[in-house]
Amino acid sequence: MTNQHPPIDDEACDNGLDNEDASVDLNGGVLATGLDAAQTTTDANGSPCAIRLVNNDGGQPWAKYQITVDLAANDISPGDELEFSIDGNGSGGRARIEVVENARPNTWEIGHDFGNGWSTHTQRVTVPSGIATLDIWIYSNFNSSSAGSARYDNLSVRKTGQGTGGDDDEPDPPIDDEACDNGLDNEDASVDLNGGVLATGLDAAQTTTDANGSPCAIRLVNNDGGQPWAKYQITVDLAANDISPGDELEFSIDGNGSGGRARIEVVENARPNTWEIGHDFGNGWSTHTQRVTVPSGIATLDIWIYSNFNSSSAGSARYDNLSVRKVVDGTSLKTSLDLSGIAQNEELDTISVFPNPSTTEITVTLPLESELTAYAIYSINGMLIKNGTIDNNQRTLPIRVSDMVNGHYVLNLSNDQGKNEFLKIVKE
Repeated sequence: MTNQHPPIDDEACDNGLDNEDASVDLNGGVLATGLDAAQTTTDANGSPCAIRLVNNDGGQPWAKYQITVDLAANDISPGDELEFSIDGNGSGGRARIEVVENARPNTWEIGHDFGNGWSTHTQRVTVPSGIATLDIWIYSNFNSSSAGSARYDNLSVRKTGQGTGGDDDEPDPPIDDEACDNGLDNEDASVDLNGGVLATGLDAAQTTTDANGSPCAIRLVNNDGGQPWAKYQITVDLAANDISPGDELEFSIDGNGSGGRARIEVVENARPNTWEIGHDFGNGWSTHTQRVTVPSGIATLDIWIYSNFNSSSAGSARYDNLSVRKVVDGTSLKTSLDLSGIAQNEELDTISVFPNPSTTEITVTLPLESELTAYAIYSINGMLIKNGTIDNNQRTLPIRVSDMVNGHYVLNLSNDQGKNEFLKIVKE
């Protein structure tokens, strides 16, 4: 069955995704990578019009709409800070925004997935040198081989700060080895980080008293060109710290990109492109704090902090006040449900799951006039794996399972009155 499409009213909606800030000209957008349509719709998020991206064909997981920010045409220079904000709704597909450099894959400045129902993502980016455009990519059904659609509204791109290009000639901060034994110890001693190592061409990690309110910080230095991924790696060994899948960790760090491009990533098993966190810092000190639910099937979460991220020039960046702490114990998420009573492939008259087993994504077909409002997936021993909301009168519910380990799980569908439906699903 297909979702009821939101209304399309071309007379009311000339363009569903104009920039809310007229100071930056976005020059419209174009269909890309197999996207079939970009339709205006009055089913918006508080504005008169939104945009609905539609991919009617399977096998096109990267179907997207591309909106380009021409930096020179908008008098935007390296080191300037831009704020991107957009509302997304993944009902009927998988909504995702990326902001990339020169329309090239895997050069994210921003990467964010939206759930079902409207939500807003706002993030600031320091413009790097050596690029002509920053390109907004919004998807209809990201990384899915099924047809799908997603809606977007209230796009805003605005300049929030003017920089000097990031390659200034400021003197190096003072280094005081006697005062600074280690500039980036964990502020929370309950999680042992075991120091850090130079990686991918980083030349030095120097302690410095030019910190952000603490006695000591760390300064990462890359003296050579052509090493855009030079970084410092700090590993969180999950088993050694008694951290389990489902536990929630909070990462917090101060960064300062003066002299380079400061960025933090938290990745799985030290593998590229497995971000749990990805954040760029501007010039001057700022703090980034984010929580991560520990996925299953990994041994480490690795903190990568960069000297001059994605730049072929030499550079340096400073970091301070690192904190990694456990804020939720996954064992507290265990359900009291009697999961053993759920039959294999339980037959329900009005709810079905396809495909089951699945390797990438399942689609749950919901009953007419459904009052279901939430879903949750549990492991067989009762640990919560993931959850989300269900929109009013939503007929199909796509759920990604590619990030789950192979095995048997229980899908729980519930409403606000406490009614529950259970189905057994298999990831293979």
